[in-house]
Amino acid sequence: VVVFLGGDQVYTVLVSKRLGYRSVTYAEWDARWYRFIDSFGAMQSSLIEKAPAAHRSKFTVVGDLMADVQSVAARDEMTARIGCDPDAEIVGLLPGSKPAKLGPGVPLLSAIAHLMHKQRPSTQYVFVVAPNVTLADLTAYSDPAVNPAMSMFKAPTLTLHEPKDALPYFQVSNGSELGPKLYLWQRFPALDLLSQCQLCLTTIGATTAQLGALAIPMTVLLPTQRLGMMQLADGVPGIFARLPGVGAIVRKIINPIIAKALQKSGKKFAWPNIWAKREVVPELFGPITAQDVTEVALDYLTHPEKLDNVRQTLRTLRGPAGAADKMADLILETVHYPR
Repeated sequence: VVVFLGGDQVYTVLVSKRLGYRSVTYAEWDARWYRFIDSFGAMQSSLIEKAPAAHRSKFTVVGDLMADVQSVAARDEMTARIGCDPDAEIVGLLPGSKPAKLGPGVPLLSAIAHLMHKQRPSTQYVFVVAPNVTLADLTAYSDPAVNPAMSMFKAPTLTLHEPKDALPYFQVSNGSELGPKLYLWQRFPALDLLSQCQLCLTTIGATTAQLGALAIPMTVLLPTQRLGMMQLADGVPGIFARLPGVGAIVRKIINPIIAKALQKSGKKFAWPNIWAKREVVPELFGPITAQDVTEVALDYLTHPEKLDNVRQTLRTLRGPAGAADKMADLILETVHYPR
């Protein structure tokens, strides 16, 4: 059996037909290739209503697979790896995995942590390092000579330390003033860390869906100071914006227009807000500063009831747990496995 969990659903069709296997697709938001797929596990019943009547019998509502994701490590084990007290307040920093996000993300998040440290000196900060990003990459993004966004966001100096028996970390400093340690978490997936964070600061993308499934409060950042580096356009303009050579010129022309239109429209980018069709978690879009984000983050951390409200809302958005068991049952039924 070929089981699809994400990506382009056409590959499920191609691989299953090539191998002569049966196929099962987990459909979160869209279902395609009805004629060629044997079974669909749907996150929501609305997907069945969208399907042609002739193929609705192939659908089973299993619920939300991401809601079944749980931490595999105890909190005290995880915090021991960081080197902090098990009851410490932890803020996760997720700068992304692509250059367009890492360029502004590393300096902006480090500047935020430095400002927050002055108000909450016992809080621990952890960078979640994407699997395709090395410590050398992060060091380059923290170098003002390489990354002009360091000065743009007034980021502090970051010095990499790699102790033998502990997590590597950036030591934040501003002249003679020492700031917090920004621990670098390289284990992937980082579920054990994320599940213990009181708050995460993240860019847009799939991480907002993962944090939403884990019911972790977040503040989503979309700084527009480097619009020429961002991919905002879809369709034909988006194709031109991705072309080598001319793409940078196209982005510089159309991105400011698109950004202004997006701000006016109130469009949401974080997945929890898209699911809820309203703002569940804060989205800061525009020429935001570290001080802007710090004020929002500190407001949540100093008012735990606000964090609790966000957690409760996130838990209700994607449905109950148990989808993994239902999906497993569906796979066994599809291949007529005797039980």
